[in-house]
Amino acid sequence: MKKYTIHIILLVVICANTSFSQVGYHIISNPDTAYSGLDLFYKDGFHVLGNAWNFNPPYSGVPIEGEYSYGNAYFFMDNDGVIAHRKYFNNNENLPSQEGFGRVPGTFFFSSDDSESFILPYTKHFGIVQCEDTLQGRPTDRLGITEVDYENDDYSISDTLFNLEGICESQWPIGYFAGSDSFLLMLKDNYDDMSISFNWYDYQFNLLSQTGKSFQAFEARTTGTAVDESGNLILLGWDATDEYNLSLLKVSPDGDSLVQANALSSTHPFTPIAIAGGQGSDILVAAYRYNMDYSEIEYFLLCFDEGLNEKWRKQFPFNIRAIAALGGGQGYLVASMPVSGQPSPFNVGFLDSEGGLISSEDYGEENDIPEKIKILDDSLFAVIGTKFIGYQNSTTGNPYASIFVSVDTLQKLVVSDVQEKVGSDVQIEVYPNPTTGILNISVGSDFGISPRFVEINSLAGRKLGYQYLDPTEDKAILNLSYLPAGTYIGTLHFEDGKTKSFKISICQP
Repeated sequence: MKKYTIHIILLVVICANTSFSQVGYHIISNPDTAYSGLDLFYKDGFHVLGNAWNFNPPYSGVPIEGEYSYGNAYFFMDNDGVIAHRKYFNNNENLPSQEGFGRVPGTFFFSSDDSESFILPYTKHFGIVQCEDTLQGRPTDRLGITEVDYENDDYSISDTLFNLEGICESQWPIGYFAGSDSFLLMLKDNYDDMSISFNWYDYQFNLLSQTGKSFQAFEARTTGTAVDESGNLILLGWDATDEYNLSLLKVSPDGDSLVQANALSSTHPFTPIAIAGGQGSDILVAAYRYNMDYSEIEYFLLCFDEGLNEKWRKQFPFNIRAIAALGGGQGYLVASMPVSGQPSPFNVGFLDSEGGLISSEDYGEENDIPEKIKILDDSLFAVIGTKFIGYQNSTTGNPYASIFVSVDTLQKLVVSDVQEKVGSDVQIEVYPNPTTGILNISVGSDFGISPRFVEINSLAGRKLGYQYLDPTEDKAILNLSYLPAGTYIGTLHFEDGKTKSFKISICQP
């Protein structure tokens, strides 16, 4: 077998990149309304979801139902940070409202890539309702689904509220999965913490199937889920039989059967924060626990394979607020704040697949609290959250908060890792780099294990192409002319399963 030595030569040449007008720090505010940021998508601009409060009469110190109106706020922000549309819904058209207020799980989604509308599941609170199965009434929340058509300037809304007369229920959406013809909502029963309902709907909101399940005293604790390569759902929560320690469940897409479970056994239990990854890649979980004398909170990242086997866990030095997984096992983004709680900007760190911190940047301003970090496309990521300003307001003296959206390029964080991944024992010659399309990868003669194929990925980890290599040759030619100008990651896959990565810069011819 031919032996290889791989030499790397990355030419430092400035290559014109795409201009990202979206990059920056944006504030969404209203002097008479408090906003909190929940989620966002990028599609021809930024679709931003939040909550909104109006206090009437002025704030008394503790939010009391009836003293304030509460609804959901939607904003469309163009690439220059200008709010082109804003809409309040689930609580009548305008705040305040005397009806029950709507609550959302902090997420919304599009039915397809070319859809001109988005779907928002929510629950609506109806106060105390007389139930048909009991002499006494009890607080009732009912599931609703809102579809917003943003193609038209009026942003038309169709709203379906599943209002079953006489039925007392209180359900809260904890996750979703959007398919091509239907979508799944996972709902937690607030009267039975260990009961989860799996409801499949078509995009006309017709209920296709419904399964209610309790799994091994499992209590779902976070909004969101991961999906494995086979389409099974991975839920994050607590195991109520083990001092409420962190637990992962894998269930079938219809929710009817338990595929796998892993409840961490420890006298020092973890509380889950967030989950990311899946679809062929490892699962990353953020969690916290108190130290042995309960004097401090410790934050951890835990990595599991898709079989729910723990691969590694590492203590993280900051207060973890949100996580996101890059595709192809390329690594993770972690948004965090200082544990001390002192006012300061938040931080975004890039971690490799083993949890090693490769690079980090500070973003935002004091009193910014990240809610989610999202990979928007192959080049951009964004953090959405809430900027708490204080108990003052220009007109009423009420609590005042606004939404912040911070957007940056993945290149700033991710590209710094590629040469470190190569390792001191492996050298690769890649030329010309930058290139206008043709890339040569030259290998030599002492490494001992030949590369099998090279894979081309976006900075976000999306697979864009691959080419198998002739094991008898020490040179390969790649034609990358199908890719637009930009920065990419090339990864050599070796016979022993190891991978070596390098940066590729493609310029306009």
